[in-house]
Amino acid sequence: MEERPIEDETTELAAADTPVEPAEALEPTEAAPESNALDAAPAEDQSEAPAEVNAVPAEAEAAPESAESAPQSADIAPEAAAAKKAKVKNAVMIGVIVALIVVLLPLLIINLTLIIKGSLNPDMPPDLFGTAPLAVTTDAMAGEEEGCFSDGALIFVKLLEEDEKETLKEGDVITFRSEELFVTYRITEVVRGEDGSVHSFRAIGDRDAKEGVNVPLTISPENVIGVVTGSVAGLGGFAMFLQTPVGVLVFVGIPVVAYLIYDISRIALSNKRAKAAQGEKIREKDEEIARLRAMVGEAPEAAEEPDEE
Repeated sequence: MEERPIEDETTELAAADTPVEPAEALEPTEAAPESNALDAAPAEDQSEAPAEVNAVPAEAEAAPESAESAPQSADIAPEAAAAKKAKVKNAVMIGVIVALIVVLLPLLIINLTLIIKGSLNPDMPPDLFGTAPLAVTTDAMAGEEEGCFSDGALIFVKLLEEDEKETLKEGDVITFRSEELFVTYRITEVVRGEDGSVHSFRAIGDRDAKEGVNVPLTISPENVIGVVTGSVAGLGGFAMFLQTPVGVLVFVGIPVVAYLIYDISRIALSNKRAKAAQGEKIREKDEEIARLRAMVGEAPEAAEEPDEE
């Protein structure tokens, strides 16, 4: 049996217990991040490059859209002008129709009122608010004095009550009933009774008095209709025409025809606008479909280009 020296064992134990310093082993780990940083730089460059490349097609796609919007804006101007012209035309037509209604409708109402009143009471001239319009058919009152009028004039006669006839005086132009006619003369004399009341009037036409053709007529107060308050030259013939069946038909027909023309024009214009709007929508849909088809056709070509490289 061999004996080993104790010193050797202690030496080996000391050597086994001595730790190894890792200084040299850590140096490679410090250099590793530098290599990783160098390797990451190309990755970032590669990620940024496609973004710039992809930005170019986006701008290229925006250019056709702006080019397409230019014709649309150019088409809006003629449409706006046409719409404005149609509005002006419609406004003018409405103005004409309103003017016709404003002018003709009152005349129609007045004419119908006079016709109805004249038929209900033929012994009195038809009146409107106490004033009777009468057409002059002779030149008996032609002259240069105040209150004179000629054939074809329209006179306005204020209807008088019995007590108002007492206030008539010389020089007044009165309308009285003579058989089945209404005659208008100027008073030349007022004959009164003993009590001061009017007994009769003496009257004659201005032209007859000037020429001395006739003598004044004696008129009783009961036959006096009223006193003339005014006249319009040339309007009597028109007033007489209104009282004929043809005149009534014309004044009823013109407003009705004018309204029908306006209504038909309005409907036609509305249909035209509706068709134009529908056609515009169809055109926009067709353009949108064509644009989408063009985009779908360009997509496969763009996808095939990298494979060819």
